[in-house]
Amino acid sequence: MAFPTAVNDQITDAISQSNLTVLGQSSATAVATTAQSLAHSFGLRLSAEQAGSARLGILREAVTNKCVQTLGTS
Repeated sequence: MAFPTAVNDQITDAISQSNLTVLGQSSATAVATTAQSLAHSFGLRLSAEQAGSARLGILREAVTNKCVQTLGTS
């Protein structure tokens, strides 16, 4: 420490080191959080796409059935 205090130097050194560790890890944590958020967003998008595709399949089948019914009555 630059000036004398009533606190043990080992304690102040330990706290300083833990504070520096937190500062050093914060950028890596931010990048990891961003990557997880991006992966989650992609997963939600693919899930929505899958659901939309299933609905289109049902619609396609309904249209085909109606066309077959119309051709059958002609």
